[in-house]
Amino acid sequence: MKHLTTLLVLFLIYINVNAQQDSITDEFSTNILDEEKTNKGAEGSFGKSLSQLTSFVSLNGYATNEFLFYENGVNTFNQHYFNLLASAEISNHIFAEIQLEYEYAGSSLTARYAQIDYKFNDLFIIRSGKFLVPAGEYNEYLYPEFISKTTNRAFVNRYIIPVSWGDVGVQLRGQLKLSENSIFRPFYSLYVINGLKSMDGSTNIRNMRGNFLDTLSGTLAYGGNLGAEIGEHFNIQFNYYKGDYDPSGELDLSLLGSSFGFDNDKLSVYGAFHAAKQEVIENGVETELNKYGFYTLVAYNYKNFEPVIRYDQIRLDGLDVDDKDRWTFGLNYHFYENCVIKVNYELIKNKGIDLKDNLFSIQLAVGF
Repeated sequence: MKHLTTLLVLFLIYINVNAQQDSITDEFSTNILDEEKTNKGAEGSFGKSLSQLTSFVSLNGYATNEFLFYENGVNTFNQHYFNLLASAEISNHIFAEIQLEYEYAGSSLTARYAQIDYKFNDLFIIRSGKFLVPAGEYNEYLYPEFISKTTNRAFVNRYIIPVSWGDVGVQLRGQLKLSENSIFRPFYSLYVINGLKSMDGSTNIRNMRGNFLDTLSGTLAYGGNLGAEIGEHFNIQFNYYKGDYDPSGELDLSLLGSSFGFDNDKLSVYGAFHAAKQEVIENGVETELNKYGFYTLVAYNYKNFEPVIRYDQIRLDGLDVDDKDRWTFGLNYHFYENCVIKVNYELIKNKGIDLKDNLFSIQLAVGF
């Protein structure tokens, strides 16, 4: 792991020294501190100084409101999200973006990601800060509710890939353009992050998020995503992650998966398979849990009405009650390009026990 980290750092330094140095330097002739010296005792502060630099700043967001009715009689309204997205194009080479999450009517406040991109060219972009981990298409590109086709995520995107999964580290990413009109466009991401950590001894992967300042084991995790866009509407991706997850740094967690997507604005077909190998200690003996899950989804948009059907499955190599199969039947109405109301019914089969957790839900999702 130390050798891998060293090689990545050296590679990033090499790119920084050689790639487009002159064009980047020319764009920064204004110094914030120099400008502040001419403004002592005047109005404004750092925000005013920054606004005078050549940059474009935007504020966007999305909101999600729901009504949930479970088979067991539990029903509730839920203001799931009201999230804000602030982004800044500082120059042709530097971009900053943050997503602030207001969840469950304000009972949870956090930042899903807060990142800075340094673009040398299309093939080499350095991303630093807290970013969405490249782990298949859904975690990076599909999870916001005004984009996703169903009210709830597939089980595999909750219990194995813990969407939305953000972590702190450094990432190298980019896209290879083989020709101006190429129909095959490979892309990649390589990253080193703090990694998932279980602070309470649990093997639940979703509960391992939040290791944004590792003061325990001090070891890092690494991984990557390799994929290609084919034509205008299809993409396929393969992802990998490896790191220890216990505070002592002795137990490893590996994630391996693939995903695909086709969307031509009418027909949408998505799918993903992800598996986890997780070392555990049981009765003093080290053994391994093998977890996996997948989903397939088909939707068709006709005059703003969009029927949706999805099948997904999860196997967690533990208690039978955690293994589930689900059919989701939905109808979406898009009353604007980024505004949709969804009606879903989820038929859930729990292995070994009937939890009566079939769900009827209505969701209003708006991007703005």
